[in-house]
Amino acid sequence: IHLEAGSVVTESGTNLTLGGLVSTGANVSLVASRGSILDTAGDGLLDISSAGLYASAAGSFGTLGTGTTNAVETTVSTVALRAATGGLRLSETDAVTVGSVSVTVNRVANDGSTTPNSTLTQSGIATTADNGSIIVDAGALTVNENIIAHGSGGIVLDLAGALTLGTGKQIASSTGSLDIVATGAVSLVGTGSISTTGGSIYVESGSTLTMANTALISTGSGTGDVILDATGDMT
Repeated sequence: IHLEAGSVVTESGTNLTLGGLVSTGANVSLVASRGSILDTAGDGLLDISSAGLYASAAGSFGTLGTGTTNAVETTVSTVALRAATGGLRLSETDAVTVGSVSVTVNRVANDGSTTPNSTLTQSGIATTADNGSIIVDAGALTVNENIIAHGSGGIVLDLAGALTLGTGKQIASSTGSLDIVATGAVSLVGTGSISTTGGSIYVESGSTLTMANTALISTGSGTGDVILDATGDMT
């Protein structure tokens, strides 16, 4: 599916499996209201190329699990993702922002007339059930909306670039562990926070690690350890 400018909305009542490329200069919405959003097993090919990606699945987004991990591959500027049972696995080819994405499309009637469909809007990345974990591979990552894993679900951010966590935004799990590795600088701005209660936190920077005076990295009242590792200055 290819459009030069218009948005693309795809909705499935069961699983939505991505085999070819969905491409547009605008935004893409993927909704699996009773299933998962999956990549064709082992194809390694780009699935989505767009300005923004809105995705919501009652099951998983991508596939997680020992020997079965298979990411949805994207080249997008902004993502807003939800998954319930099964977790979330994203592989982005370059820099990306976790933000807010809105998608509106025109529905075409039998007589050729068009009517704007309702607008879909979503922010951040989250798993909402089943202790779902979140795994993201990307270039530089800017977090302008929260990344939240449900229950004991963990978060892995493997970044070939910098991580910037905006003020007031969170990378958090209720009791899961957080593993963040960036080849570039890691910056926590304002009141940005990385937190869990019960899990551990590992943050590695291939450059500097900078926290504002009001930023927070915490395992709360839990027993999990915190390891911060930077090749450059840590301030």
